[in-house]
Amino acid sequence: RMASPEVAGATWLGQTPAYDEQGKPSGKHCKGPARNATNWVVTLTGCVEFEVCNTEKGGTGQIVTIVPGNVLIADDVEGPAHRWRLVPCSDNVIHPWTRQYTDVSGHAALEFLRNQIFQ
Repeated sequence: RMASPEVAGATWLGQTPAYDEQGKPSGKHCKGPARNATNWVVTLTGCVEFEVCNTEKGGTGQIVTIVPGNVLIADDVEGPAHRWRLVPCSDNVIHPWTRQYTDVSGHAALEFLRNQIFQ
């Protein structure tokens, strides 16, 4: 993933390979907050299973699968964040996860997304 330019309204791409160095599907475990800004994230390729983490940095069971074309607002800037792992898409293949990030941390942009796009 390219580093965030940390400028409100900035857009950048991130890509995670389908498999890690051990040949396992790529993923991330629960850690502290992963970002210091709220991002609009558009999945371009790959299918990703997300799970919200709890304060003990374990999974909560709140799982959602993101597929190409899905958009999410990543706003876990406080608390235990989330974990994810790449999963097979409808073609039964694990693809690299390519996504576009847009910093929407400005209050007006975030409110527009929440109230006009995701109502």
